Amino acid sequence: MDKLIKNIKKNKWVYLLLAIPGVPISINYFLLTWKFPGVKGNYDDWLGFLSNYSGGIIGGIVAFVVANHQVKKQMEEQIKNEEEVKYINQLPSVINLIFELEEMKTSIINAHKMRNVLQENGCTLSQQINARYDIKKINMKSWEEVSNIQDVDFQKSLITLRNEYCKIAEILTSSIEDIKDKIREIGENNEKKNIGTLYHQIEILKADKDWAWKELTSKDYISIIDDSIYLSNIIVECIDEMMTKRHLIRDKQ
Repeated sequence: MDKLIKNIKKNKWVYLLLAIPGVPISINYFLLTWKFPGVKGNYDDWLGFLSNYSGGIIGGIVAFVVANHQVKKQMEEQIKNEEEVKYINQLPSVINLIFELEEMKTSIINAHKMRNVLQENGCTLSQQINARYDIKKINMKSWEEVSNIQDVDFQKSLITLRNEYCKIAEILTSSIEDIKDKIREIGENNEKKNIGTLYHQIEILKADKDWAWKELTSKDYISIIDDSIYLSNIIVECIDEMMTKRHLIRDKQ
C-alpha cells in the first residue's frame, strides 16, 4: 500500500494526464453502452444528474483549494509580520549596545594611552602592568538587552566580548596600592594576623594584571569591538529600511 501511494505521488502528473481522457471514456462506456437492471432514467437524465453531481464535486474541490491557499497565505503573512516586528523591536537594544561598545572601545584606547605615558615617564614594565587603570565598567542593564538581538551568532559573540571585557576591566581597575595601604594600617594597629592573606592577594592581583595585559595585547579588542559596532549599524539600517517599506505598504492600503 505504501509503495502504491509513493508511486502515485511520484507519478501524479502522469496519472492526471491519463485521467483527462480516461474519465469521459469511462463515463461513455459505463453510462451510454449499458445499464444495470432496474435502474430507471434515460441517458439524458443520467447525464444531467452526472453534470450536476460532478459540477458540485469540482466546485467543492476548487473552493477547498482556494480556501486552503488563502489560509496558507494568511499564515505565511502573519508569520512574516511577527518576524519583522521582532526584528524591529530590537532597535532600542541595538542602539544602547552601540553606545556601550563605543564606551568599551574608548576605555581600552585610554588604557593603552595611559600605559604609554607611564612608559615614557620611565616606569618599569612591572610598574606599567601593576598600575591602576581607569576602565569604564559596563551598564549591565543595557547588556541585559543583548537577549533581544535576533542574530544568535552575533548575540553569542557580544556575550563573549562582554564577559571578557568585564573580567579585564575588573582586574585593571583594581589597585595594588589599596591593598598595601591595608597592610600598613594593620601594621600600625598591630593586627598582623591578616597580613599574610593580603600579601597573597597582591600576588594574585599581579598575576591577574599580567594576564589582562597579555590578553589586551594578544587580542585586537579594538577591531573586535569595531566589527561589533559595524554589524550593529547594519542591523539598524536594515530595520530602518524595513520600517520604511512597511510604512509605504500601509499608506497604499
